[in-house]
Amino acid sequence: MPTKGAVKAAAAAEKTEEGEGTEPVGETNAERFKRIAPKRVANALKAIALIGNCSGAGYEYTEEQVEKVTEALWGEIDTMKSKFSGKKKSTFDFEL
Repeated sequence: MPTKGAVKAAAAAEKTEEGEGTEPVGETNAERFKRIAPKRVANALKAIALIGNCSGAGYEYTEEQVEKVTEALWGEIDTMKSKFSGKKKSTFDFEL
């Protein structure tokens, strides 16, 4: 079993690979946003596309389940927009 230090080091290395771990010297907050946001948006879009893949023939779902998924995604988008306007709130609760 890995130690806590090893787990933290692995997480730090993963962040560095994503470009989020070490900041370039003298980087402004605007530059940091421009560096990090596109990667996070791309990851979110990929995750949403994977959810869409659940619409294939290998899955069964009800309209109610689809509506819950859609509401959860739109809810988090609304939360993200609120954060940018200074109102902080986040919920990650989701159940089918």
